Amino acid sequence: MIRSDLEYTVTKQRVEQFRSSMERLEANVDNLPHHAQQSSLQSMREWHARLTAQVREYEELKAGVFNPDSLLAAWDNLFEAAFELGRTLVAARIAKGLSIADLADLLDMDSDTLQEYENNEYTIADSDTVGSVVLALHTAFQAPADAENEYQAARQQAGGIPEMRFNWDDGNLATPGVPRPGRTLGTRR
Repeated sequence: MIRSDLEYTVTKQRVEQFRSSMERLEANVDNLPHHAQQSSLQSMREWHARLTAQVREYEELKAGVFNPDSLLAAWDNLFEAAFELGRTLVAARIAKGLSIADLADLLDMDSDTLQEYENNEYTIADSDTVGSVVLALHTAFQAPADAENEYQAARQQAGGIPEMRFNWDDGNLATPGVPRPGRTLGTRR
């Protein structure tokens, strides 16, 4: 899964390299033994298809194509699909147009820590942290009128997740009773 614009750029370059290599191999196919021709071309086609699919997925996510209900579904199936939850959280962040720094600001978390969680698809994050990320991203996709009720219901159902409220006026997620200076998306302290 592509997680950043840099990875996207590198992957697009690799797609082009694979395409070019396949063309060269196909042009010289007569110079190779038959079994080498087939296995080399098949392997290259598979990698090209995988990378192309990743590029397409990232482009769709960057365009905002994402089903936010998959966030809560992934949380509900945490123990059966821990791997998928991590990929889903990364996808939701990208589709919402948030950088890692933006999401870290929302969660009042160090961006390097969040980057490490994403690199490991949240397998090293504790359940409270994962729950906070799920709820913050899910809330960010909801209409303001529905978000608070759905957030509180999900929080109660999940249990153990720190209470946070999303402030629709300034775009901040805050823990009640804990004073913090006003911040908006994309700003750093």
